[in-house]
Amino acid sequence: MATIPEALKLALRHYRAGRLQQAEATLRRILQVHPNHLEALHSLGVIAYQVGRYDRAVDYIGKAIELNPTIADFHNN
Repeated sequence: MATIPEALKLALRHYRAGRLQQAEATLRRILQVHPNHLEALHSLGVIAYQVGRYDRAVDYIGKAIELNPTIADFHNN
């Protein structure tokens, strides 16, 4: 895998292009290396919400909030 910042950029490119499965796979690889990566957790939650997996969305975003409750975007989502 590329560095985490490179992997995040790749995931964002996939996401913006509508390739949610590829974005999700890239974000999951980030979590394998860094299980508490806030951006990866939040982004996986957003993707889960968009595809109707609301329970997973709550899990991912909830964990991101638990790790850092000061980020407003996490609460908004």
